[in-house]
Amino acid sequence: MRNDIFEWMGETDQAVLKKYAAKATGDIVEVGVWKGASSLVMSKANPKAQIYSIDNYAHPYEEIYKIAQETLKGRKNVHLIHKSSGEAAKDWKTKISLLHIDADHSYEGVCKDIALWKDFVDGYILFHDYTAQVFDVKKAVEENFKEVGLEGGFAIVKV
Repeated sequence: MRNDIFEWMGETDQAVLKKYAAKATGDIVEVGVWKGASSLVMSKANPKAQIYSIDNYAHPYEEIYKIAQETLKGRKNVHLIHKSSGEAAKDWKTKISLLHIDADHSYEGVCKDIALWKDFVDGYILFHDYTAQVFDVKKAVEENFKEVGLEGGFAIVKV
C-alpha cells in the first residue's frame, strides 16, 4: 500500500473516523474520497457496514481515482462511486447512519453537500477540515446547524 494516502489525515483524525464508523449501525456515505484513506479507515473500523465512497475525480484528478481503487482493493464493504455528489444523491434512496463530508471545501460546496445529503442521515455527519483556516467548512457548518461538536479536525453533527 502507498505511504502517501494519509497525507491529509493524521492519527487523531483517523481515530475520530474509527470511533464514529464503529458506532454506525447502517450505511456509511463518504463524499470526497481522494486517495481512499478515510474509506479504508472506516472499512476496517466497521467491516459489517456498507461504505459508499463518492467522488467525481474530475480533470485533472483521473490518476487519483486509480490510487483510490488500489487503496480500497479487496475491501468488500466499500463501494467506490465515480460520480459527483449531486449525481449520487439523486439516485440515493436509503437512510445513512454516518455521513462524512470531505469534498469541495468552499462555502458553496459544503452548503450544497449539506443540502443534498442531510435529510438521508439518521445518525452523525462528520465534516473534515473544520478547523483549517484556509477553507470555508466552518462557516458553512455553523450556518446550517445550531449544535456542532468538535473532535480533532472534524465538526460533528448529530441529526
